[in-house]
Amino acid sequence: MKLRLPSEGRPPEVASWIKFYRRIHPDITPGELQRFADEWWSWWKGMQPAWQSVDDVVSPLGDEYRVRLGGDWEVLLKRGKNGHVSPLAGLAWWGDLVGDDVELKREWALALEKCHHALLNLLACTSE
Repeated sequence: MKLRLPSEGRPPEVASWIKFYRRIHPDITPGELQRFADEWWSWWKGMQPAWQSVDDVVSPLGDEYRVRLGGDWEVLLKRGKNGHVSPLAGLAWWGDLVGDDVELKREWALALEKCHHALLNLLACTSE
């Protein structure tokens, strides 16, 4: 089992943050935020368990992709030094810039919920 989350599709800002030992705050401008959000979603979808069937979903993952606690989440069980800190850092940067953009704020809230749900499932499967 690999110890790292996939780098394929990872936003370049997250890659730079990891490369420079988490010492930099990425320079994402408000005008680049939609691009960053789209890349974050693509990366997040690419690391989900296959049974979620989200590879071809173009939009953010809405409530229809929320499943009850359970299922095999082992594909997300990564204990590398950056692990789940990296997607969460991306969400923090996104949240810092979202401002009053209603659509980006809605997408950000969905992304937060999806991360929360995945982490709850990971906790449940590691405590068994």
